[in-house]
Amino acid sequence: MDSFGQAQKQVKTNNCEQTLPETHAEYANEVFRSSYKVGYINYDANGNITTMQRVNTKTISNWGLIDNLSYSYFTNSNKLAQVTDYQSNVTYISQDFKDKSTAQYEYDGNENLSKNLDKEITSIAYNHLNLPATITFSGTNKKIDYWYDAQGTKLRQVTTDGATVKRLDYLGELVFDNSAISYVLHEEGRATYENSAFQYEFFVKDHLGNVRQVIRAPISGARIATMEPENAEEEEKDFEGIRESRQGAGEHNKTPGGYATAWLNAGRNRILGPSRSQEVQKGDNVELGVHVQ
Repeated sequence: MDSFGQAQKQVKTNNCEQTLPETHAEYANEVFRSSYKVGYINYDANGNITTMQRVNTKTISNWGLIDNLSYSYFTNSNKLAQVTDYQSNVTYISQDFKDKSTAQYEYDGNENLSKNLDKEITSIAYNHLNLPATITFSGTNKKIDYWYDAQGTKLRQVTTDGATVKRLDYLGELVFDNSAISYVLHEEGRATYENSAFQYEFFVKDHLGNVRQVIRAPISGARIATMEPENAEEEEKDFEGIRESRQGAGEHNKTPGGYATAWLNAGRNRILGPSRSQEVQKGDNVELGVHVQ
């Protein structure tokens, strides 16, 4: 279920320490500090969040204000009624709040959320344990069904999107995706099964136990442009300009048994060979190599 951002004060009564509500957050890296930040966070007298602004990615090369949120609550209640985003663009590439409806959220007799059109949720049905049994979304045959045991432990989740159906089965620490092993949970994170091998991930959690970051061992990989036509299908997935710069020049070839090369000649308007854009993060190492004659 979606979290609607209701902040709560926490008071440690055993030593009279008080955890005050968050009012802003900034990115630790000074280079990106102005591009990623949260601010203008205010609360009402009951500790319910009332406003928040977020700065993040708008487009691939543009950063700015993506969320300007106002939270409203039902009269004489701490129950969230609506979230309004005065930065109403819904095409930003960030995972920002998408204000898709002006309708108030609805709840059932047990105060469980039953309708949220901002998330395109048209109804939520609950079982006798007040656990969600079926979440129905706008559109044709879009829903999520849940199964539990008698103690409320989730056993199965089936996601239906039109004709596409995905089933997750939970057997203790084991999770199966359409009957195939997906991942295994452990105390510090999980082991995901990818490409016939387990990849180990570790969870960094906040003081409430929410996962804030997932860490896994770095993965090494190599990509090479041999320029040989028989390798074109795979190499053109990783590089641009393969076909445009390929020339048959065996005397310059470095691929055993090959004959093709990227022959650049400004006089013939061949000034750019194979190229690739590679996303890197802090701590990544990249080694580049090229054969030149």
